[in-house]
Amino acid sequence: MNIKRYIQISLNCLFPDFYNSAVFLVKNHYACNLKNPISFNEKIQWRKKYQHDERYPKLVDKYTVREYVRAICPEILVNNYGIYNDVNSIDFDLIPDSFIAKPTHGFGKVFICQDKSSLDLSEFKKQAKSWLDYNQYDITGEWQYKLLKPRIIIDELLGDNIMDYKFFCFDGKVATIQIDSDRYISHKRQFRDCEWNKLNISLAYPMDTQELEKPKELNDMLRIAEKLSKGFDFVRVDLFLVKHKIYFSELTFTPGNGMDRFYPKEADYEFGKLWNLG
Repeated sequence: MNIKRYIQISLNCLFPDFYNSAVFLVKNHYACNLKNPISFNEKIQWRKKYQHDERYPKLVDKYTVREYVRAICPEILVNNYGIYNDVNSIDFDLIPDSFIAKPTHGFGKVFICQDKSSLDLSEFKKQAKSWLDYNQYDITGEWQYKLLKPRIIIDELLGDNIMDYKFFCFDGKVATIQIDSDRYISHKRQFRDCEWNKLNISLAYPMDTQELEKPKELNDMLRIAEKLSKGFDFVRVDLFLVKHKIYFSELTFTPGNGMDRFYPKEADYEFGKLWNLG
C-alpha cells in the first residue's frame, strides 16, 4: 500500500465524519449539510451515514446481485465463467480466450484479456491479489461494502470499448440517463433525458459533445431500469448495449461516493429535488 492510500484509510478510520466532510468540501466546493440534505451529493452522504438498508450489500456484490437480476430480467445477465476466493484457484483451462475479471466487492477495477495466449499471468495475479487486499469501505466510507467477502469474478468480455448507460432512478422511475464512453482511453460523459434530449450537464469527467444516436432499444432499457429499481428511493441502474443486446452491469447506490462534482452546480440541487429520502 502506498503512503497516500495509507494516510487516506487511516484518516477515514480514525476521523470518519471529519475526513468525509473535508473531502466533500474540497471536491464539491460547498460544505455538506447532513442535518438538512438538499443536493444530490448531500443526500448520498446522508445515505452513507444513516440509510443502511440490509439489501444494499447483496446488491452491490457483483456476484450475489445476479440472483436479484435473474429473478427479474434473467435475459440481461452476462455469461459468468467463475467466482474465486483466491487467484491460485483459477483454472484458466476452463476459461475462454477472452474474458474480463473484476473484484466482487468494489468498483473501478478491471482486468481485460483479449487473448489468453498472450496473457501476462504474473501481472494478472499481481492485480487480482491487490483487489483481495482492500476494503472499499475503508477508503470511501460506503457502508454497503464494509462486510463484503473479497472475491474475483470472471465474466464474458463483451467488448473493449462499449457504451455504458447509467439510469438515475427515483422511486422506480428513470429521470436521467448518463452515457459513458471511452472509459479506458479518454473517459467522457453525456447526459440525456428519457426522450433523448441532450442535457447541459457534466459530472466528474469531460462532457461528451458528440451527437449520440438514440438507441432503438432505449425503451427496453428504460423498462428494465425501472423494473430493477422498483422499491428504492434512489438507485442508479447501469446497463450495457452491445450489438443491439442489453446486458446488466451493476446497481449503484452511492454514485461517485457523493464526491463527484456537477457542472453547473445547480444540477446537483436539481437531482437532489428528485430524491425523496426514505
